[in-house]
Amino acid sequence: MDDQRFDNLSRSFATGTTRRHALRLLAGVGASALALAGRREASAYDDTCRSFILSGGPNPEMDLCVDDALTVRVNGVVIYKDPDRFASCIEPIAFNSRVGRRLQIIARDFFAPCRSLSQVWLHCADGGTPRRLTNGVYNTCYPEGQWEQAKFFDRTYTI
Repeated sequence: MDDQRFDNLSRSFATGTTRRHALRLLAGVGASALALAGRREASAYDDTCRSFILSGGPNPEMDLCVDDALTVRVNGVVIYKDPDRFASCIEPIAFNSRVGRRLQIIARDFFAPCRSLSQVWLHCADGGTPRRLTNGVYNTCYPEGQWEQAKFFDRTYTI
């Protein structure tokens, strides 16, 4: 590095920075981190995977448990809707999709006082590393008079 470039670089570090400049820099770093995280999430599976399984654990044969109802959508289209609206465990949900599509998981509570959802894992049916989407919602109970029917879990993921 020549002397002139070194002097210019040294001066730029020594010069005070404005708050506006510092905030711009922080915003840029934050936006870059979000973009990288989104890329990492979107590339969790090989583009050739077309068959997926939602399960309640790292084993694709583990049941999903929900108190009371579960709905699953891919790109806005319902692929599973819990038929009984009662606390139950559901067999793993197999579905066809493509990498990059949006997977929405919704859990609703219809009967007092508690609500819960097991862990939810996404698997490529052809193999690969399973991906835990959520740790679940456990032991969420409400005192009498404070409970109301509600959607208590609503998250969207990139396959």
